[in-house]
Amino acid sequence: MINLMTLELKKYKIRKNVFIAWICNMVTIGFVALVYYTANNPKEQAFGSYEELIAVAGTFINVIFIVFAGVLLSKFIIDEYRDKTIYLMFTYPVNRKKLILSKLLIIGIFTFCLTFLSYFFVVFAVYLIFLLTNTTLGEFNTHVLYVLATQAFIGGIVNTMVGLIPLYIAMKKKSVTMTIICSVLIGGILNSNSGGFTLYSIIIIPMCLSLVGALVIYYAIKDIDMKDLNV
Repeated sequence: MINLMTLELKKYKIRKNVFIAWICNMVTIGFVALVYYTANNPKEQAFGSYEELIAVAGTFINVIFIVFAGVLLSKFIIDEYRDKTIYLMFTYPVNRKKLILSKLLIIGIFTFCLTFLSYFFVVFAVYLIFLLTNTTLGEFNTHVLYVLATQAFIGGIVNTMVGLIPLYIAMKKKSVTMTIICSVLIGGILNSNSGGFTLYSIIIIPMCLSLVGALVIYYAIKDIDMKDLNV
């Protein structure tokens, strides 16, 4: 499995995608700071504590990396189905399930790790901006770090699993456009903010969607050995 993943990473250059994701993080930092500093009065501010800052930053990060997962799905799987190169790979003496699973593991690992790191990167960057401008939201203590680490971990898991839901559409339609549109819709709806409320904040919803993601992965690879190679 490790060898398959290594070969996949050598075949596809994803540095550009990772770079774009970090650019999006930089935009998030600027936007979060802008939202805070342009508020006319404290009551209009999007957040008044570091815990709320984590939630606001997380909203943007979650959307970014759910879409990021969709982009990687398109690159690693849909492009190969569309170009029919996947069928050539299926003729090799390699277990098809392991081949598809290796691709999904790469997508999942990158989505989780980048989500987790992005939470810390964005929050610490905004915190640094606050220090430089003599702004404070209270004490940045171990409790805040605990909340940050917890939200980063949960966000990583949820974004990884939810980000793979478009795989269902991807395997049916073999369309890059449909896959990415599906990712944008899922990320946008789940993290759409209305008066500080998001569907993501209702823990049962991301949990259920994560379960859906797991089921999509299972059914995507369950019968892959039985699929006809004739296209």
